[in-house]
Amino acid sequence: MRKSHTDSVISLKNKKDISNIFESGKVKYIDGIGIRIINNEEECNRVVIIPLHGYGNAVQRNKIKRRIREILRQWNICMDKGYDIAVIIKKTEQNTNFNQLKNKVMVLLSRFKILNEGIIKS
Repeated sequence: MRKSHTDSVISLKNKKDISNIFESGKVKYIDGIGIRIINNEEECNRVVIIPLHGYGNAVQRNKIKRRIREILRQWNICMDKGYDIAVIIKKTEQNTNFNQLKNKVMVLLSRFKILNEGIIKS
């Protein structure tokens, strides 16, 4: 059975779209996490998660990507639709626990004003 777009986070894989985010997207950083965002004129949000060079081994990179993807999945219902989002993770975030990571991502998303009033999944 296929997941609905409201429950899952759609990965952004097209190189042209990813380059477009970095060329003309708005950016905000907090500590070791940054978010770049741009309108995509679609009915869903697409996400790419990028641990920067030197982040750690493959296990650590995949772990942080799973955590970010889960945070975005939980908050997807409260986010405005129609954005391409790039989450950039610096090496300094290796020892951050899930709750700290969640708080940082939510602060960044609220700075972009894409979080709307809605039911928040826990």
